Amino acid sequence: MALMNYTGREAIDRGLITIVSEKNVLPLTVYLKVDNSLRNNPKYENCNVVFEAVLRTMSQRVDLGSVADLAPSLKVVFKNFMVSEGVLYTLKVVRQSDKMIAAEVDRLREKEEKPPKDETSRRKTLLPVNWAADGDNMKSRFWKVNYNGPNPVLLLAKGKFSDKAAVNQPAFQALAFPSILSEILTYTFITRFDNLPPWADDWDALAKVIGCDPRPSLREDAEGRTELSDYFDSVRDWIDDAAARFSDDCNLKRITSEFKRS
Repeated sequence: MALMNYTGREAIDRGLITIVSEKNVLPLTVYLKVDNSLRNNPKYENCNVVFEAVLRTMSQRVDLGSVADLAPSLKVVFKNFMVSEGVLYTLKVVRQSDKMIAAEVDRLREKEEKPPKDETSRRKTLLPVNWAADGDNMKSRFWKVNYNGPNPVLLLAKGKFSDKAAVNQPAFQALAFPSILSEILTYTFITRFDNLPPWADDWDALAKVIGCDPRPSLREDAEGRTELSDYFDSVRDWIDDAAARFSDDCNLKRITSEFKRS
């Protein structure tokens, strides 16, 4: 007899699910392994798998497609999440016919394992994190973004952080990442507007995921002229909206209130 949870839905055995997150990689990237007994269960033949990340008031769902077509191991990127610490996960089996939940398991935690080597070698990192070198001219700065490689790299000052995992702390996420996001978008779409860097599409996609309108485009008038000042103003407004939406997701008010109480 199948176990049922408090909602009356079938409860999925936690032992069938393994979750491993990629450390010091943003946005949140996890490797999900699902046991064959779940993927081959005939009761779920016409169902989809929905995988959800949850951190306090923030959540994001990813539809992984049909249960029958689910790979034994797959990479899932939660583009809304610039944090991995404290994240819980829910896996749901949803009927395709009426979108009702047939089975689920919630409050899953990641395993302390290294991701598969083949997956690690193929990963595409939106914002790698590294220590600043002596020549990076950090001065009094806690962080700095380096744009000299194939994608931006977040540099941390060694004397101000004990571990690169500091970027996963909610306080750092709320207080630093809106500024980091604003800086990267400004460099990408204003400083480099006439020669967009190779990472432009990825950061444009991130802005869409967090709810921004499509990025303003540079248009010509009837006489073939472009009004750069109007374009830059509209892009700055778009960037401000992205930073504000990210601040809302990180619940800046809650975190700053915790600082006041401590």
